Amino acid sequence: ASSVSFAVAALCDWFVFSRTRGSWLQRAIRSNVAGDAVDSILFPCLAFGVFLPVVIAGQFLAKFAGSTLWALLLNWTQTKVKLA
Repeated sequence: ASSVSFAVAALCDWFVFSRTRGSWLQRAIRSNVAGDAVDSILFPCLAFGVFLPVVIAGQFLAKFAGSTLWALLLNWTQTKVKLA
């Protein structure tokens, strides 16, 4: 379940990132929303065989918070490197 949901989410993330326009940060956040949503929905359904809305919402919020913080940090460090 983990491998399948990770692979499908990664493909979804890549697809959204490659198809959207805007800055790197905007594209990263948009693609993270898609990948996080797919992984959060798919994993519990495959692993437990049921749709668990509370678990899905909790996983999505945690993944989105983490991926957004990483995207902001990476964007900030790249901006600092370009300015130096």
